[in-house]
Amino acid sequence: SNTQYTVIESYSEHDFKVEMSVSAHARKQDPSLPECWQARLVLYPEPMGPGKIKGLLCSLDDKQVFGAQAILDVYFERWEIENSYGEIKHQMLEDSILLRSQTVDGVNQELWGILLAYNLIRVEISRIAKEAKVSPLRISFVMALRDIQDEILWCAIASPGSIPKKLRAMRERVKRYILPEKRKR
Repeated sequence: SNTQYTVIESYSEHDFKVEMSVSAHARKQDPSLPECWQARLVLYPEPMGPGKIKGLLCSLDDKQVFGAQAILDVYFERWEIENSYGEIKHQMLEDSILLRSQTVDGVNQELWGILLAYNLIRVEISRIAKEAKVSPLRISFVMALRDIQDEILWCAIASPGSIPKKLRAMRERVKRYILPEKRKR
């Protein structure tokens, strides 16, 4: 919201080619930087409120290949991927470096195991959301993860016939952790 720019070319009401000054501090750090640089600015069509994201700056300047809506769509997809990485790193791995393998094949196997576990949790969240008739995004990943971890430990000592009953009970518990609807970003 406080970025200063000059519009060089207008592609549409919300899509522009802009020019911005490179700060004196940045040029002092790297004298080879130009005085100005150009980028594409895609603004959101709806006001996002104070302190919210108003638009995106990017280097994808071919408006024929990269339409404004396509850029916004890719940003949202990237945002969801970043959230997933965050859930894996901070919640599942608890910010620890967990890869212990000494070989490339071992590291690959560990990474596949982490991704598989993450996707299995997401599948279970999807099933819980379907039963609760809400979006899977409204089920708390952290609470689902913790309940699933606990249930796996209990299932290890349970009789095989009781596991489906335990999973149904877990799904009912996780429904208590339905988050409020997210406001539109």
